[in-house]
Amino acid sequence: MVYAIGYGPSRTEKSEIVRLQLRISKTLLNKIDGFGIPGGFSSRNLAVIHLLEAAISETKKASDQPASNPDASTTTV
Repeated sequence: MVYAIGYGPSRTEKSEIVRLQLRISKTLLNKIDGFGIPGGFSSRNLAVIHLLEAAISETKKASDQPASNPDASTTTV
């Protein structure tokens, strides 16, 4: 079922769950909702988890890449 306004019913996870309280601006919250609701996420929580996992994955990929210029750290004056 797709919801046009707001998030749908939440789904339960079977893995160990811990609670994390997070304070963010209303502007950022609106951006999360702007991503999550059209994206079909059933809850704001799932949208945030998806965004965090994607950011961590991208950060890891970037750190695994070799430097484009290995001599960039040396400077000549």
